Amino acid sequence: MAVSRRRIALGAAVLATLAALAGTMPAVQADTISGVATTSGNRFRGGDPSAAGVYYASSVQVSRDSRGNIVNVRGAGRITKIRGAAVVQVDRVALGTSATSVSVSEVQATSGSAPTAFSVTDWVRVSPRSCTGYRVRTNYSVRWADGARSAFSVLSPVTNICGPIPVAPTTTRRGTVPPTAVLANPGNTKDCGDFATYPDALAWFRRYLPLYGDVARLDADHDMIPCETLPYAP
Repeated sequence: MAVSRRRIALGAAVLATLAALAGTMPAVQADTISGVATTSGNRFRGGDPSAAGVYYASSVQVSRDSRGNIVNVRGAGRITKIRGAAVVQVDRVALGTSATSVSVSEVQATSGSAPTAFSVTDWVRVSPRSCTGYRVRTNYSVRWADGARSAFSVLSPVTNICGPIPVAPTTTRRGTVPPTAVLANPGNTKDCGDFATYPDALAWFRRYLPLYGDVARLDADHDMIPCETLPYAP
């Protein structure tokens, strides 16, 4: 019974952690995000690689549209326990240029018992036809297993982030459709003797009838059967 209760408690903790992570997911789809400039490394207590230590990364991240164009930029900071660290924390992440800050997050991201803490700034829109040099400064703090505390900051390299270049729409010139040729009025220039058979007379009759009527007076009784005396007439 005690084992079942521990399993239930563990499952509830896992679900709570997943819910918390879902609440902090960025609006941009994860598969469109990439780091383009990162400063990372290990920091050991007292500078001794055999001592307690942490891993850190300070990054410029971008998101891209479906064409691969960069449309947003942000700063990101991560710190991970290697050994001997009780709690690690990202205290501040600042995205900026060499002259000014652009987006800052001062929400402290704490690992607690988890191995890693991660924090990002808000996304900043990248204007089309623009290139700007961005870098990220991240402040970290560590509480070691013996209760001692350390703090440090890391600055990523400046990297140029360029916005999309709009593609001018292709204009397709529509061809000019020539006007339909209008048949000239033949006038009363034909009689039934000019045709060898009824189908010949009928074809000529129907050709001009919609435009000019029975101009040659081939349909004497107006029954729409011209030259009824010709071979093959109905």
